[in-house]
Amino acid sequence: MDRALTSSSRPEVIDIIVVAYRNDIFLLELQARSISLYFPQERIGNIYICVNDEDHYCTDINLDWWGENKTKVKIIARSNFGSDPSLDGWRSQQLYKLLLANQAKSNWSLCLDSKTCFVQKLNWNTLFDQSGRVNFKHLPTINAFLSAQYFIEEYFQISCPQVLGPGGVPFMFHTTTVNSMVSEIPDFFNFFCQNVKSPNELTEFMLYTGFVLYKYGNFDELYTDNQYYSIFNLADFQVKDFDKTWSWTTQPNLLTASVQERAYPHLSNKQFDIWVDFLQNKNLLTKDDTIVQKLNTLR
Repeated sequence: MDRALTSSSRPEVIDIIVVAYRNDIFLLELQARSISLYFPQERIGNIYICVNDEDHYCTDINLDWWGENKTKVKIIARSNFGSDPSLDGWRSQQLYKLLLANQAKSNWSLCLDSKTCFVQKLNWNTLFDQSGRVNFKHLPTINAFLSAQYFIEEYFQISCPQVLGPGGVPFMFHTTTVNSMVSEIPDFFNFFCQNVKSPNELTEFMLYTGFVLYKYGNFDELYTDNQYYSIFNLADFQVKDFDKTWSWTTQPNLLTASVQERAYPHLSNKQFDIWVDFLQNKNLLTKDDTIVQKLNTLR
């Protein structure tokens, strides 16, 4: 069986990878502020941003948003990877997450959506254990992704009833493992473009999870199943239960928070103000911040 970790200590740095669309590029400024406030600066290797749109939208990104980290930011047009016009944005962004992780220079990369903001200081010792494994849970596959599970199980000839991660982003990719996955799956680009669509509905995290099991025989080589941090993402279907869902933000171990773009049109004025107040309390916004006006346009 292959060994995943060649050292017995926590990594010194990790890369950050993000896929953005033209309509949410402005959210990167908010995210950059959160990284400056809550992510240990000395732990950042590179910050890779792939713009999942026409190349000229790359110029809408202002490196100054990242302050002292701006020299670490690498803006990558999707044309560098190639594109498949048959894929919608949700499916194509999954491909670009994997291709960004494949070119990471550090041992690990942390994957974010452009809407994801850190809301408390990241403690390196709670993200990794002493041997360098990531403290992530193994979650049961939800019904929406069962077709992906069945495809992966057949393709790799494994049993894979769980998926790695906190239930979305931030997600931690092990670089060497992603490199192996991309090189060992024949014609990886077309493989993913074909199978991310119906009927297999493959996802980036489920494919990676399946490959980890296929390559190492278990998750324990890379992940501990002991997760300290929680995350919050408000989806459109959750707005109807806003008060119940919002209570999740009061958890003391909440690391990141976000609101799906599709959720904004469903937010009442009061709910929108609650979200903005939350970001202000985390020192990510000021009361008259232009980003508030831009968030309002999503409604």
